[in-house]
Amino acid sequence: MARLCLAIAALALIVVPGAARADNPVLTGDVGAGDAFVITLTGPGGTAVTHLDPGTYTLVVHDHSNLHDFHLFGPGVNVATDVTGTGDTTFTVMLTDGTYTYVCDPHATRMKGSFTVGTPPPPPPPPVTTPPSAAAKLAARVGPGAKIGVGGTAGLTAGKATITVADRSKTDNFHLAGPGVNRATGVAFRGTATWAVTLQAGRYTFRSDAHKTLHGAFTVAARATAAHATVTVGSAHNSSLGATILVSQAGMTLYEEKGSCTGTCVTTWPPLLLPKGAKPLAGSGVSQSKLGTVRRPDGRLQVTYAGLPLYRYSGDRKPGDTKGQAFGKQWYAVDTAGKPVTKSPGGGGYGYGGR
Repeated sequence: MARLCLAIAALALIVVPGAARADNPVLTGDVGAGDAFVITLTGPGGTAVTHLDPGTYTLVVHDHSNLHDFHLFGPGVNVATDVTGTGDTTFTVMLTDGTYTYVCDPHATRMKGSFTVGTPPPPPPPPVTTPPSAAAKLAARVGPGAKIGVGGTAGLTAGKATITVADRSKTDNFHLAGPGVNRATGVAFRGTATWAVTLQAGRYTFRSDAHKTLHGAFTVAARATAAHATVTVGSAHNSSLGATILVSQAGMTLYEEKGSCTGTCVTTWPPLLLPKGAKPLAGSGVSQSKLGTVRRPDGRLQVTYAGLPLYRYSGDRKPGDTKGQAFGKQWYAVDTAGKPVTKSPGGGGYGYGGR
């Protein structure tokens, strides 16, 4: 009887760790059934995962194909099955506030999904645009008698304008000339004329062609530009990578990847966008000649460096973070020469090598 009690006690010690793992909510990943290009992630109730509470979860992946893998990454998590292997794999993951993405790495543009945990960081602000200004309205007049003038020119800036000319003279006309404009009524004309013009920065003169001493002038100022007329790409030495890398205006690490990040991908990897009318500007240690842009499928412009489209990572919370380094074996920080930095953070990190 004593030996039986000891055996039962020993068995209880063996199964307790398994029971503790079973307390974690279970997420089920499934990829490549029948070699199909399908990847899914379901929660404890069997429904597709779109949002979870922060906490520790058990992830069970059913990998049916040697053409695909199941790769989950996000803040503090980066786990994947092997592309050439099949079978079931179990991971224990701790999910925190943020956005997580699951993909098949060889087919990341077709097989992907994402979900949020807790309160994710806000999306990047929309591009800054300057609304078009309303056309300025000017009132010009000539006559009766030796009189000529233009009203509405105070504080006038470059742009579209509507000029209404009241010609009340039998002997004079109204002639306006300046940058991009040369319009006049006839000397014999009496009545009202309306001109739609585009004024440029500079000096404009008005006169009577019949009597040159009857004249005047006004000045048009340059239009104010948008508050955010530039997007600066800077550089900073990152000790965990042992390299000087590109950073955003806020000092956040910038990454590149070989491929096209669209759809749900941009939630995790927001592209460095250029507002309409703005220009990319090189900060300290960055080459202006290497900066450029590429037009994304949605029509917006993305900043490039040495031809590499630049992205931020939603899991990076402060300057110096490189939590996106080597994700998916395709996301890497960029050095000031325009080359991917393939070293893993701290010399170990995610354990991926170069490509």
